[in-house]
Amino acid sequence: MNMPLISIGFGILLNFLGLVLYVMTGMVSLTALIPCVPGILIGICGLIGQNEARLKHAMHAAAVVGLLGVLAPLGRIGMSLSKGDFAFKPSTIGMLMMMVFCGSFLGFCVKSFIDARKARQAAANPSTEG
Repeated sequence: MNMPLISIGFGILLNFLGLVLYVMTGMVSLTALIPCVPGILIGICGLIGQNEARLKHAMHAAAVVGLLGVLAPLGRIGMSLSKGDFAFKPSTIGMLMMMVFCGSFLGFCVKSFIDARKARQAAANPSTEG
């Protein structure tokens, strides 16, 4: 699994989401561009991760951004639900989509981290079967 390329792809996807939301809101609400923030950061981590020496740190940083991209909308939606003013408007849909995209990305990260750990363990403990 090439996580730097997946990171760049999700970064592009989140930036596209932010731009679509911005256009949908009549280009008057800069907050519609919020998905671009994790999109840019995840994309930059993907670019940095193309250097093998920086891969591990870059992908862990991207995973943290992905986690924050899940928690931030979740908190906002939770506040809306507790106040009783939750409504399906472009901003809510955008938060839900950002949460799904970042959650999916985080899932890829976790899978990649598990696979990398298994590969390291297999390399450190080669089978003696013959």
